[in-house]
Amino acid sequence: MGHSVTFEDPVKCPDFAKFDMAIVVGGLLRENKIPGLSIEPEVARREREIFAMLDSGRTVCILAAFADDPLLLRIAERTGVYLVPSTDRRTDLKVKRSEFKKFIQSYGASTYVILGETGVTISTMDGIKTMSRISGLGWSEYPGGMNEYYEKDLVVGFSKKVSKGIMILVPFQLEVREGEPNYPNEMIGTLLDAVTKHVASIRSRPPKWVEELQLPQESNLLKEMDDLKKKESKIEEQLENYRDLRKILWSRGNELDDELRAFLGNFGVETRKDEKFEEDFWILEQAVDTVIVEVKGKDKNLDRFDISKLDEHRAASQKPKDFPALMIVNSFNVAQNLSEKDVAISPNEIEKAFRDNVLIVRTLDLLRTYALLEKKNISKSELVEILKKRKGWLEVTDSGYRVHDK
Repeated sequence: MGHSVTFEDPVKCPDFAKFDMAIVVGGLLRENKIPGLSIEPEVARREREIFAMLDSGRTVCILAAFADDPLLLRIAERTGVYLVPSTDRRTDLKVKRSEFKKFIQSYGASTYVILGETGVTISTMDGIKTMSRISGLGWSEYPGGMNEYYEKDLVVGFSKKVSKGIMILVPFQLEVREGEPNYPNEMIGTLLDAVTKHVASIRSRPPKWVEELQLPQESNLLKEMDDLKKKESKIEEQLENYRDLRKILWSRGNELDDELRAFLGNFGVETRKDEKFEEDFWILEQAVDTVIVEVKGKDKNLDRFDISKLDEHRAASQKPKDFPALMIVNSFNVAQNLSEKDVAISPNEIEKAFRDNVLIVRTLDLLRTYALLEKKNISKSELVEILKKRKGWLEVTDSGYRVHDK
């Protein structure tokens, strides 16, 4: 099937009604982008023309280059979807409709998340921070938790039936490619091929009521699929717990403190944080402080100065020299692989820790204790006793543990 393509200026273009399909680049009619021109009347005119096309059964494809385009926002809201701006431009998009694979891989990028009734999903992405909408203030990024974070399967491209027509929204990066004079024609040709195939597949679909007539074995298969999805969801939840456990290997600052307290909670270890003092937190037993805990995130290995600081904090807390102290170190934060991360505590630091009544444990050692726990090579109570009573370095391997005290 051949196409006759016309490139038109977004302002000077005649009425869309003369075309079988309109491809609108979102962002060309952003406010204050064309000197001396009042954009709002033009936005209103194009909005009317687009919905007239949809009412007459034609196709409108929007290349969403900018989430703040007033025309794009008005079209989206009228069709029951909302574009939430993100804090960055993302190209790691997942293609859900194969006909758009070539276009999205070559020209796709997203600066938004789409919420609402999106119909047929064309593409998604995972993990993005968005700017929050504050009533009366529009879209803004605010410090202190006013922005939001979305985790996975975020829709960034879709198609849906609007009136008698089809509206398609595709993530797109508007750019000028020097030395590629055929870029516009190649890009539009790739898009037209995808849109044509997509529209044909949608229009050949049966009405939804047909699915109500299910055959016996079909119903069984659907139930089996539903059970598998529930099982998959439960497994994914368990896998997410394991991913959370590994956060102690790469977190920093206050986040590392919080992740370590949560990790120790898996062993039934109760902790307390006192913001008034310099130690990171305490291990409790029957609501009584029994171990002072210092947490260090290091790009290199632990040194004697770190151990001395813990000793000072113990004294500042008016605890005696023999009061149990635990130094948890997330060493070699900049490691590029496990072998760079898994570096032993040096003998000098072990000796000092032993003299100062301090037990050193790396976050890597802590994670491996969880593996020993699952294999029943150590009990929770046994680990807690080690943390409270031993000194030196607790080294943990896949097969067991050893406390180095000299």
